[in-house]
Amino acid sequence: MKEKRNDDGFRLSDNRRRAESLQIARQNDEFKNEENKRRAEAHKIERQNDEFKTEENKRRAEALMIERQNDEFKKEENKRRAEAHKIERQNIEFRTQENDRRLNLLKIKREEEERRRNASRMRMSRDKYENNFHLMKLNYESKIKEGPTHICNCCGGLWFEYSIKEFTVETLRKKGLPKEFIDKVYYLKNTIIKLCVTCRKDIMLNKVPNLCLSNGLAFYEVPDCLKILTELEERLISPRIPFMVIRTLGFCKQFGLK
Repeated sequence: MKEKRNDDGFRLSDNRRRAESLQIARQNDEFKNEENKRRAEAHKIERQNDEFKTEENKRRAEALMIERQNDEFKKEENKRRAEAHKIERQNIEFRTQENDRRLNLLKIKREEEERRRNASRMRMSRDKYENNFHLMKLNYESKIKEGPTHICNCCGGLWFEYSIKEFTVETLRKKGLPKEFIDKVYYLKNTIIKLCVTCRKDIMLNKVPNLCLSNGLAFYEVPDCLKILTELEERLISPRIPFMVIRTLGFCKQFGLK
C-alpha cells in the first residue's frame, strides 16, 4: 500500500475515494457527532502545546482579518456577536462580571486622564514659575545695577524704589499727625515726602525715628576746599589715623571700613 501511494495518480484517486466515503458516512448524525467529539478532543490535546496554540491563534487572526475585509461578512459577524452577547448578558453572573470589568476599565481610563491632566498642569505651572523667576531675576539684576538712589527725607538713607513710599504734608495731617511733629521728622525739605519702611513705621505711631536726622545725625556741609582731596590727603589731614581701609560695599554704592 505504501508503495502504491508513492504514485501520484493512485494517491489522488485514493484521497478522493476516502473523501467521498467520509462525506457519505457523515450523513449519519451519530457518526458525525462521534467524529466531531473525537476531533474536539484531539484538538484540545494539541492546544496544550503552547507553540501549536500560538501558531493557531495567529493563523485564525490572519484568516479573520482577511474575511472581515468583506463588508457582508463583517456585518453578519457583528450581528452574530451582538446576539451572542445579548444572550450571555441574560446570565446574572456574567452580567455582573462584565459590569465590574467595564467599571474597572473606566476607572483606569479616568485615572490615566487625570494623571495626564495633572502632568500637563504641573508642566504649565513649572514653565510659568521658570518664566516668572527669569523675569524676577532680570528685574532684580536691573535694580541692583541701578543701586539705591532714592533718599528718605527723614533719615537721609539711600533706598531702592520699592522701599520708598511718597506722602504729602496734607496726607500726614489727615492721618492725625501734628504739624510740629511733621516738621521735625521732615528734615530734608521737598515737595513730596519720601519715607523709607523703617521711618514710616515709627512716624505712623507718632514716634520720632531713632535715625532721624533731626536727632543730630545730620552731617555738616563739607567745605569746597575739602571736596577735592584724595583719600590719601584726607588721611594726612585727619586728626586721627585709624588703621583701616575704606572698601566698597557690593553694588550699593556705599563704603565701609575694614
